[in-house]
Amino acid sequence: RSGAGEAMDLPAEVDSAAAVLELPAGSLEPGEYTVALTVSTGALAPATASVGLTVVAGPAPAVTFAPLARAKYGATWEEPALRVAFSTTLDDDSAALEASGAVAWAYRWEAFVVGAGGVRSFAGLDLGSSAVTTTGAAGPNLALVSGVLTPGATYAFRLTVEGAGAAGWGEG
Repeated sequence: RSGAGEAMDLPAEVDSAAAVLELPAGSLEPGEYTVALTVSTGALAPATASVGLTVVAGPAPAVTFAPLARAKYGATWEEPALRVAFSTTLDDDSAALEASGAVAWAYRWEAFVVGAGGVRSFAGLDLGSSAVTTTGAAGPNLALVSGVLTPGATYAFRLTVEGAGAAGWGEG
C-alpha cells in the first residue's frame, strides 16, 4: 500500500510466477497501492518496474460467457468456414444499474495466443477492425470474421467491463 511502505503477501491461490497476476475479488481494500515486478536471471542484475494502482469501492460487474455450441464449432474446429462468436451477459445487479442510468459500462475485448506452458502473448488481432470482427471490440459480444484465426493455434479472449470506478472481466 502506498505510504505504508510495507510489502503484502499474496493470497495462497495466486500464482506469482504466472504471466498475468490475477487477484481474487476482495483481495485488496480500497486505497492506493504500488505494484512492483522484479525480474532476475543468474547472469544479470535484477531489474524492477513498478506502477501505481488505485482500488475503489464499488460494484464490480460479473461477466458470463454463453458456451460455444459444440455441434456448430466442434472440439477440434473441424469447420473453419464458420465464424467464432462470443455472447456475454452481465449479472442482474450490473444490468439493473446500467438500465437505471446509474452506470454506463464500457466494454473492451482482447485476444491472446496461448503458447507452451500457458504463456500468453497478444494475438496481434485488431478487434476494432471490420476486417477482423463484425461487432468491434467495444461491445458485450464479439464475432470474428471467418479466416482471421490461425489453424492449430490456441486463443484466449478477454472481455473487460468497466464503469463507476469498478471493473470486472471474463475469459472465453
